[in-house]
Amino acid sequence: MSRLLLITASTDKLIPLATAKSFCRVDIDDDDAILGILLDAACAYVETFTNRQFLSKTWDLFLDSWDGVLDKHSSFKAFDSYFSIPSEKNAVRIPIFPLQSIDEWEYQDENDATQTFDQTTVTIDTATNTFARAILNPTESWPNLSEKANAIRIRFTAGFLKTCDVPAEIPLAVLQLVAHWYENRESVVVGTSAGTIPLSTQALLWSARMPEV
Repeated sequence: MSRLLLITASTDKLIPLATAKSFCRVDIDDDDAILGILLDAACAYVETFTNRQFLSKTWDLFLDSWDGVLDKHSSFKAFDSYFSIPSEKNAVRIPIFPLQSIDEWEYQDENDATQTFDQTTVTIDTATNTFARAILNPTESWPNLSEKANAIRIRFTAGFLKTCDVPAEIPLAVLQLVAHWYENRESVVVGTSAGTIPLSTQALLWSARMPEV
């Protein structure tokens, strides 16, 4: 299994509060706190849905074994199982996109001693628009591990380097969500469709969604 622990997050914002206020046609300061909460929630929602991380964050990825990592919280897990997509026995997948760097990599050996993993034995594959992989080089082999849980720890940094690198439809989807939630404080508005996300916003989200398999 794999587990993620957030270590540090950027204090920058994808969209300034002033931009959200302008988009929502709000020219008073009374609702700044509410709009700030909505803006943070919308960014988190869109990040999760699109499988993209907008701003730099540092994570620890914990693994129990060297078996390939097909994202355990993937919404396509049933799809993977049904079509028997094999795990990548010679690769470790970094389950947050886009990868900037692998900063630390250590493991517990068979004697439960902490060792630094030799990163020259793997090739980092970031060539495609999907999760990065650390692929074991052909002449190498994974070191033996402890039988304890979380025997492997990989610290990595992910996220777009600049906000201008974020696909254009993502900020628009975030702003539309903020405006929708600001105008509709309940999850479902009586007398309208039961859908909680406007169709135009859904279209933007799906166009920006990164494949998980």
